[in-house]
Amino acid sequence: MTKWSVNLRRLTLAAGLCALIPGSMSAWAQNTNPAAGWPVSESCLGPLPYPTIPQTQWDFEGAIFNANSEGVRAIRADVSTSYFLALEGSNVFAEAGGFSPDGRYFAYPIGSMNFSVNSFGDNTYGVDAIEVATTGPNPTTIRLADIETIGNAFAFSSAGGGAQSSALGQIYWVDNERFIPPSSIGIVNAFTESLESWEKNTPLVYLRSFSPDFTRALEYNFRENYPPRLYDIENDQIIAELPEARAALYWMPDSSQFLSAIQVPNDDLRSQLALYDRDGQQLELITPFSGRMESIAISPDGNYFTFVVDNFLFLADVANRTINDLCFEMVHASGSGFDRGPFARRIVWSPDSERFAFLYDGYPVLLTVETNEMQILRFETDHLIQWSAVE
Repeated sequence: MTKWSVNLRRLTLAAGLCALIPGSMSAWAQNTNPAAGWPVSESCLGPLPYPTIPQTQWDFEGAIFNANSEGVRAIRADVSTSYFLALEGSNVFAEAGGFSPDGRYFAYPIGSMNFSVNSFGDNTYGVDAIEVATTGPNPTTIRLADIETIGNAFAFSSAGGGAQSSALGQIYWVDNERFIPPSSIGIVNAFTESLESWEKNTPLVYLRSFSPDFTRALEYNFRENYPPRLYDIENDQIIAELPEARAALYWMPDSSQFLSAIQVPNDDLRSQLALYDRDGQQLELITPFSGRMESIAISPDGNYFTFVVDNFLFLADVANRTINDLCFEMVHASGSGFDRGPFARRIVWSPDSERFAFLYDGYPVLLTVETNEMQILRFETDHLIQWSAVE
């Protein structure tokens, strides 16, 4: 089968249906080289189980945090309505916020935005303070404004795309008490308002994709145009170059290994998924096929991960080193302020690793891993952020 016939076959699948000829092999499996990558088999999802389920019948644990153009909010089975944690606005940059690992707190920058009338249409964001909100049904906030390194300004060219406060960079929580603010000058304690200065050779602003134990990070020096490199935080040194890696790493929960989408030679748009050890040594190629790789998400127990290739959904079993093609095309709502490719296709895992959630036409779909059972929640949003076991 040629690459073009594979693509044509995939495009003719009805969304959410396993429209396959009886006895035929998966298009992805036909494109598999057993010597390079995990074996692929079909585990096709059935039709989406409409109608949507009202809130009174939801049965999931914890809270699913999500966002739209109005801000960041939470939905829960034990609370009758959704509630906002932060409202996006001209001085509230909720989209640049981040959740603590346990999901109990949400930190987001506040400040000001100025639009510059020039050939590019730049928006300049000034951060005056950070607000930290609790994520329970009655959120309370504390404001961190007395730390001199909180304040900073960033410019973002919004031509054709509208203002997007995510240009500030995402707030990243080191643990359940400390986070890195948009200024990336140091590490702030949300409750003591103390600042740990960053006095290492590699500036914090160039680091991303931190390991859960905060000992490794991806250095992405956009100013010097270096290739991505793996940085050892404890020893303050670069330990591996990752020239083929895309600009993100996806860490196993124990920080022992990470996934990365690696670029196919001479093709900027297509990637394959590979597994590395914590020191940047590639261990094995995972996907025997390539495509536009998005929405990589690892379960909290590290036993599974999901990913999307050319808009189709896959589930990998880490213990068995296998990939399930779910024969399912992702569909997202149009016209949304947050509907920007990977944002709309983001996948989040339940705290117990038994289910994961994704959006289909703006509605959260909860899928049970063992049974492929799906539930569609009667709730519209633009993208999912995190699923946490909060009280």
